Amino acid sequence: MQRRVMSHNPKRLPRRLREAHIDMQLKSGIPNIVKTPRRKYRRLPQNPLPGYNRRQRRFVWLETHIWHAKRFHMVEKWGYKLANFPNDKSFRACYRACKEHCLLQDISYFSCIEIFGELDNILKGLNQLTSTECGLTFGAKCSLQGTRECSTTVFRMREYPNGVIGSVKFMWKPPGNDSRRTLWVWCHAAYYSELFDELVKVFSLKNIGDCEEMDVDCDANEKSESENSLVSKIPKYSSTEFDVTVSQLKDTLNRFRLTGPLSQPILTDLLRVIDPDKLSASVTDSTLENARLSWAHSLLDQPETVEILKKKKDFWGKMKLFTEPSQLPPYSVIPLTVSDPRYHMPQIRTKQVTDTEGQSGIWPLKTIPADFVQDNAMWEPSIRDKSRAEKLSTAELNLIKSDQLVPGACDLENLAPASYLPVILIQNPGFRPQFTKKGGGSSWGGGWDVVAPAGWAMPLWLGMVWRGARVGGLRESASMAREAGALCLPPDSAAGQQCDAAERAAKTDVFFRKPPAKRPNYIKLGIPTPFHRPWKELIRDWNGSENTPSTFCVLRSIAALQNLNSLLQELRNLSSSALNERLLEIGLEVSSFLVAVNVRMCKRGNLCENSTLCLPLMEDVEKLKENGGFMGPVEPSHVDIYEDERRSARETHQKQMIRLRKKRKAAKDKNSAETLKVLKETTDLKVKEERALMQRLWLPTEIGNLRNGCSREVMGFLENGAFSYKEACSTGQGYIALTALLKFCSHWKTVAPSKYPLILVRSPFSYQYSFAELSIIL
Repeated sequence: MQRRVMSHNPKRLPRRLREAHIDMQLKSGIPNIVKTPRRKYRRLPQNPLPGYNRRQRRFVWLETHIWHAKRFHMVEKWGYKLANFPNDKSFRACYRACKEHCLLQDISYFSCIEIFGELDNILKGLNQLTSTECGLTFGAKCSLQGTRECSTTVFRMREYPNGVIGSVKFMWKPPGNDSRRTLWVWCHAAYYSELFDELVKVFSLKNIGDCEEMDVDCDANEKSESENSLVSKIPKYSSTEFDVTVSQLKDTLNRFRLTGPLSQPILTDLLRVIDPDKLSASVTDSTLENARLSWAHSLLDQPETVEILKKKKDFWGKMKLFTEPSQLPPYSVIPLTVSDPRYHMPQIRTKQVTDTEGQSGIWPLKTIPADFVQDNAMWEPSIRDKSRAEKLSTAELNLIKSDQLVPGACDLENLAPASYLPVILIQNPGFRPQFTKKGGGSSWGGGWDVVAPAGWAMPLWLGMVWRGARVGGLRESASMAREAGALCLPPDSAAGQQCDAAERAAKTDVFFRKPPAKRPNYIKLGIPTPFHRPWKELIRDWNGSENTPSTFCVLRSIAALQNLNSLLQELRNLSSSALNERLLEIGLEVSSFLVAVNVRMCKRGNLCENSTLCLPLMEDVEKLKENGGFMGPVEPSHVDIYEDERRSARETHQKQMIRLRKKRKAAKDKNSAETLKVLKETTDLKVKEERALMQRLWLPTEIGNLRNGCSREVMGFLENGAFSYKEACSTGQGYIALTALLKFCSHWKTVAPSKYPLILVRSPFSYQYSFAELSIIL
């Protein structure tokens, strides 16, 4: 019976036997009956690309969007549709991948801006956006040769220390025969527009011409050369005053981040560097089926380029001897030209392992040679377009596989036409531990960034996933930053304030969706701002002024932060006179600065967002000395002065709704349309008024004395907090008013001069204070 069913329905046969069976049926005169598809599939469009382009008008998709949409929860953020978190439980799994295996993330929402011109003219304009007090600038000597990627903090033109835009990464094109240089600036999507507007102001840029609209790359259909070219679609701006050209490379480059020790073997197995000898042999040998001239063959015209390609081939072979990415020079830039990753895809999903027998310590590499980065094809837009145009579609590769005797078990490198792409590898050294009692070393979080041209995202992505990389989203990025003790968007930037405002609105909406009996009473808890952090009011109270300051900023001076950090660490050994001298040296008693801090719980307790950081009293420290298990003081319950008003307003509103409902029913019975319309409008108005009144009574907008609003003086707030797997306790990052931090140093010296300085932390939905250690983020 099974044989008879299979003879009638060829789809029950294995795929490799299906075509031969259909041919035998046609020769026997048996018609091939095609089943009508279900209505669901009949309604689907034959070409989904127009629908994809239409759905990207508001939020742009990354090239890996469809892969992520099937496996991740997607969110609309910063003008993109991004993967937030995977659908499985992955907190601990992603941490293990980051520490012991490999965590893969698509960070192509980081956009690139290209600046081309004379070196002095470029630095003359960009130096107005940076400050040497914050670290490296665009003119750092270690970055000018193009062997390293550096980072800096960018401000609005000549507004330092105010007017921060955000942190950016940059790399220079290696110097050549021409005196003009090229700079790539990588910027987060949250403040990309703000940074570009500032560049337009600094260089007095004007648009050269209109660019074409970028569409989703069609992998199945052939396109003409003009449609495949992205050079004509790149917006370009020029400046006659500075003789500088600025190009927006947004959405034309893909960037992936691999974190963990196994990122090294994954990349060494994925990327097959071209061999110039085999490349030249493929041109001269006319018997090869896949012989064709590609853009990579043009590299053989210059003998210097051929020597550099041979050096890269030898270097990549030695890369397998390294066991971790941190063994290479930090922030190294390694340009490579590799073959199509689809030509050597593993048959099944595997997991790459580190070669423990490799002699990694015998071959140390302290610096990247300057000539090693000279031949970097990624800097040329024409080569990026050619590599994209010469890439075979997935359908063409599948057709080549299906023509083989054993489908799938074929060598595509010898069968398919040669296809190559340029990539750039950027080494990430990892993070320094903020606390030394627990946690890993400085190599935690090390890995690689891979930069590839547009159109090559999915071949590289699938190659890394099939080699054992675990994929993460935005939630995993925030978790990694918290484990590393880093903060993402500062509160004094426009991007950070927009993000805080959006989170505040979302949390407020969730709060008022709950019934009154299920809402935490933040007035009784003594938390006037449970969903945002009022930095201006905090600085106003600590500076002793009556008016709220118009601006505030985060302290970013490396020298001042190092002085504060050394003062905090040496507080136990300093005398009172020496402490006063150190405080006078810092000289920032009254200021509008915030200091970024790391908080680590000493005992039980869990930190969360918007937790308050407070000064301990002498009696709190005395109880801790007497009893080592003392958890901390308890905040007394505050008086809710709006409780009776809320109850009476709620009862009055319910009576009004009952009265209006009866009037609407009477008007409906009388068929009075005009009266019914007026009553509905009145009801809607009453509901809106009651909602606004309840929001004001549950969460009052006026903020009184924030510093002394509780039994312990409030010093600052936490931006984020959760359990840390690295520290085996709850940790968080936040900001403290600089005036409060200086008072804390002198206050702790009088309270407990021989004990490590501790602060009090309280969650916004708890009365319990807890002791926590404090350190400054450098």
